[in-house]
Amino acid sequence: MTTRIGALIAVCGIASSVSAQPTLLNISGATLYQEFLESAAATNDFLNVDGDSDAVGNPITIGDQLAPGSISSLGGIWAVHYTAVGSGNGIRDLDRVGAANPSGNGFVKGTASNPIDGTFTSVSEGRANRATFISGGSLVTPPAVAANPRGYAVRSLTDGSYLATNSTDDAIAGIQIDAAPTDVPITWFIRQDGSPSFGAAPGSSGYGQNLIESFNRESGVQGEISNQLRLLENTFVQGTAPAGMENKEIFGTSLSAAPVVYLVNFGTGYSQLCQTELQFGLVSGRLPNGENLAFATRDVGSGTRNAANNGICLDPSYGMGDNYGPQASDDTTDRLGPLYQASNKGGSSRMDRSVSNNRLAIGYTGAERAFNRGYIVRDGATGNSEMDVLAIKFDDPAYGGTEFIRPTIGNILDNAAGQGYHVLAPSSVGTIGDPRSSLNLDINDFDGDGDTSEPIRGVDMDNTNPPVPNPAAAAWLNNVTRSTEAFAGDPGDNETLFTPGEFLALNFIPGGTTDFVDGPMGACDLIQNPAPNQTLQDFVRIFSVLGEAEYGEFNADGIGLVPDRTVGIVYSDGVANGANYIDAAGNPLAYRTGLNVENKVAFDFNVDDVRDIGDAELMVEAFEVRNSGATWSGESAVSFEIIGDANGDGNFDVVDVRTAADGLLPQSGVVNRRASYQAVDNASDGNFFDTTLITGISYPAGSGWSCADLTGTDGRQPTPGYHVNASDGVIDLQDVDYVAKQFSDLDDAAFTWGDTVEASLATFDNGRRDLSGDMNDDQQVDEADVLAILSWLGVPQGDLDLDGDVDGDDLAIAQANEGSTTALYSGGDVNFDGIVDEGDFVILGATPELCADQNGDGQLASDDFSAWLGNFLDGNLVADINRDGQLQGDDFSSWLSAFLGGVLSGESCSPQG
Repeated sequence: MTTRIGALIAVCGIASSVSAQPTLLNISGATLYQEFLESAAATNDFLNVDGDSDAVGNPITIGDQLAPGSISSLGGIWAVHYTAVGSGNGIRDLDRVGAANPSGNGFVKGTASNPIDGTFTSVSEGRANRATFISGGSLVTPPAVAANPRGYAVRSLTDGSYLATNSTDDAIAGIQIDAAPTDVPITWFIRQDGSPSFGAAPGSSGYGQNLIESFNRESGVQGEISNQLRLLENTFVQGTAPAGMENKEIFGTSLSAAPVVYLVNFGTGYSQLCQTELQFGLVSGRLPNGENLAFATRDVGSGTRNAANNGICLDPSYGMGDNYGPQASDDTTDRLGPLYQASNKGGSSRMDRSVSNNRLAIGYTGAERAFNRGYIVRDGATGNSEMDVLAIKFDDPAYGGTEFIRPTIGNILDNAAGQGYHVLAPSSVGTIGDPRSSLNLDINDFDGDGDTSEPIRGVDMDNTNPPVPNPAAAAWLNNVTRSTEAFAGDPGDNETLFTPGEFLALNFIPGGTTDFVDGPMGACDLIQNPAPNQTLQDFVRIFSVLGEAEYGEFNADGIGLVPDRTVGIVYSDGVANGANYIDAAGNPLAYRTGLNVENKVAFDFNVDDVRDIGDAELMVEAFEVRNSGATWSGESAVSFEIIGDANGDGNFDVVDVRTAADGLLPQSGVVNRRASYQAVDNASDGNFFDTTLITGISYPAGSGWSCADLTGTDGRQPTPGYHVNASDGVIDLQDVDYVAKQFSDLDDAAFTWGDTVEASLATFDNGRRDLSGDMNDDQQVDEADVLAILSWLGVPQGDLDLDGDVDGDDLAIAQANEGSTTALYSGGDVNFDGIVDEGDFVILGATPELCADQNGDGQLASDDFSAWLGNFLDGNLVADINRDGQLQGDDFSSWLSAFLGGVLSGESCSPQG
């Protein structure tokens, strides 16, 4: 049924209307609605916009196309541009280059390479009346015109008519964004004042405020792109504009609900995950058991990211995943190789192909895309498919689920908390002004009756809200929503065939069809649907694309496709120009063909269908085959570069082995880093990574001490949750400091892995916390891990100059940094409490401060109480009499006891932070 109707819609899109000059409509936003916005149905006439009587009540001629043919031919009623930038980015486009743009009379001029009077977000895909003008981030000419902003095919006149023109004259023509489709309510994109919190709900304090930025993939330095949600610059959310500025409000018009699925590459070995595991993976880049999978993400302006995160009760600013690189809208970043990037994808197509190519990847996309784009469709002969979607146990307290739920149409419609599929958000289209306002006038005489002062069709005559400046935007949106309402009222009737409403109902979730809907606090606050439509629910249950069988069961026969690599490069397998992979026997494996079962699970070098510490021996052997001519003793059909590429660069090399040791070889289901490094050492000559220690201590064979080599002397920093990229071959105090940074600012001086709250807390320099600091395999990063490294270096705690003892030279280093909260261990924070102070000085051999004698005059008198109180109120640890590292009320009791006992100073009461 779905396929048949889709084909008919395409056919019916051929019909066209005639107009002397169409009105230009620029739509920028959701990629989750890409299937709809690129379809002919989106601009098929339902309201009889053009006045030719072909639309309403005449099933033979339904399909009257209002935006026909080539956009540059300027035919039809509308000329329509759609750019797939992501929902939040579309709202930003509307805000910056919409009618409220304070420059250029609201229009952007200039060229694709130099648009003036406005700032566009980057584009992954773009259509001009359904013809591609941007593909993979690059202009397609024609219909793209490089002389236009963003490369749009045409401009509109700036005289208020919005009529389309082929002119590139900035004096008379420009570009303005008119509508921004969003996958979630507009307010879900707007950050709120307050302290950041990974569980913040839309509109709550601190929502969207995560301070951690993405990392540069090579250097590990932060600052590539912000994870914070948006703020509006020129516009206001509906109902919030100051008096007199109501014409700058963004109105949200409801469309339908858009379910999101979590895509999974078969190479991960996972078919289901708990909601809390997904939360942790997106926050930290690893699973709670320590596995460093590739958690692919859209950029923070994406509505799909917003829905995917809010649906699992995670503030989308914390949905960082691997968290590296800038926004990636170019399709070259989808192919494995030097430019591959799993993070911050600039469109659904970019996300989908990135997950397909990366054997360790988990991502997300629109539920309908999984089937419509063939990702989960199974090969009739082999049963193989490109990818699959995860079942989720919604175990967060907001849902309380106990079973794993797949995104079937039944689970989406029958969605009681914990029993249904909950990654679903109500969508809307943002416009400046209200499309239903009676003040939206037919100034371009769409209906051909000669009256340009009457309201356009589909408005509410008693609605006097500010109108939409461009009449085509109001007419288009009313045509969509009125057809949606008609379909909901009588699903499947002839009058709604091939209309926008029918397409939306068959591919998305219309309002009124789910048993529960979002409450005041968003997706994790379900309430009973106040306006259920049982007839519509019954129709959708039967005919929705989400009813396809593939949604109901994970593909046990699925293996996936041979990944795509950037060609023209010689990778570690030595294939000329990188045109294909080869297996261990030298046989070619062509890109994007069905993969063989021996290469199904990433890093499963012994081909037992499990990735674990038992794969270390053959992994090292494979490395030696590539680098020293060793003989391969494993399965001949294995491709080292397919199953052993941890960072997506198309190679299998030492970085991949280190990343595997750091987070891809579980032992009894849990990643034990040091045990994995030991396994790698023992599979080689005892020191696989050729690690040295700065103090000259010999590296013990098979010790796994290389797990402590985390940072680089060349300025490279680790990228937590991505791969181990900064190791420089030497264990030194930089590594000690990196480990100390993971916990020294926490109240309990310990970073417990698996605790999402702690994993979400930025370090003092707004970095992400890292399991790589765990040296003793207790799944916690704390003082014991630092002391382990110091013991391997052969120095005592407090030896800051690494000369083998703790003396005045070490004390001088600490005293030079007194009061610092950034100096870390090497700068004198030797007790790991986050500050260099008196407590550290005592450990380093300083004379203990006076205790009961708080003013230091060598006597005990009443003014010592005043001195103690002053120290206490100033936060000076001299007042920490009981030596617990904190200033609390019981320090007074300790001081009084010392005072009455005549204790001037000494070990019994000297402060130690």
